[in-house]
Amino acid sequence: MIQDQKEAENGEDAYAWSLFVGGIVYDKRRGFIVKVNDNFQQLSNANKTIIGHSVQSFIQSQLLMIGKDVQPDDPYPYINFHYGYDRVGHSRMWDPAKFKFSES
Repeated sequence: MIQDQKEAENGEDAYAWSLFVGGIVYDKRRGFIVKVNDNFQQLSNANKTIIGHSVQSFIQSQLLMIGKDVQPDDPYPYINFHYGYDRVGHSRMWDPAKFKFSES
């Protein structure tokens, strides 16, 4: 993700999502936890959703790179957004391409 952030800082729009993310970790019980920054909290839900889709694509590409069997028609990974210790959003369990965000 550091490389994506460098690309975003160099003006590459395709990587702009990474500037709102401070890290991604995996938890067996909760799925992927995406740590977001202050700027993420200021976005509209529509823009947060765009970032969510970008994060899911990033996760899938990382899984492919480490040799996990990810197929093009596999569902998106389930993710939780955390700001500090607070959960501020998540993808839907039954439809991970959709998101729910708490009010800022």
